[in-house]
Amino acid sequence: MASALPTYIRARWHGHTPLSRLLWLDVWGVGTLVNGVFVFATFLLYAKRADPALAMAVHLVPLPLNLFLVAAVWRHPAALPWAKALVLFWLALTLLI
Repeated sequence: MASALPTYIRARWHGHTPLSRLLWLDVWGVGTLVNGVFVFATFLLYAKRADPALAMAVHLVPLPLNLFLVAAVWRHPAALPWAKALVLFWLALTLLI
């Protein structure tokens, strides 16, 4: 598993992953699921009246993954303007929700 993560990152960063997989599975599937888990954890912290700074920190934990996925789509050689716009829309949703 330790060597699989760099391969995952490298394949997406260099455009070796098909754009359809990167956009629909990695961004909209896995990325949305990861964000959903952290949003749920953030709401739980607010419900438990935890420190708002802690809740915001938990909410922002997936931000590096989000930025990586957006950059990977933008760098992909097959990325058309609609795909770039779609991933920016997704990023805006993840930051607002």
